[in-house]
Amino acid sequence: MGNKALNYGYAILTSYIWNALLNAGLEPYCGFLHTTRAGKPSLVLDIMEEYRAWVVDRTVIKLRTQLNGKSDLTPAIKKKIITDIHKTFNTKYHYRKRKMRLESILQRQVYHLAGYFSADKKYKSYRFRW
Repeated sequence: MGNKALNYGYAILTSYIWNALLNAGLEPYCGFLHTTRAGKPSLVLDIMEEYRAWVVDRTVIKLRTQLNGKSDLTPAIKKKIITDIHKTFNTKYHYRKRKMRLESILQRQVYHLAGYFSADKKYKSYRFRW
């Protein structure tokens, strides 16, 4: 179940990132860490690196301990992954001296990245506190 669940979670994370990029007017296919190739959303994959461990990996690890070795990605497990990831994005975290929903943090980080591209401003990644 591990890889299937991770891939399923990454697809959900991708949708959040894709929306944030489009809201900021950035091109999802033009990345800077992952190579740019036709049909490959390189910038989506670049931004995913900042969030994958906290949003998806952590969710799947918690879920895996509850499943006791079952390997099927059933509709119930998919629903649990979706619910937990949406819950994570709606949870408030500390961001620049205030608490904000993770979805808002992601959007602000993407706006900061747009500033880095357009005005050569410094970009500082968001750091989750474990």
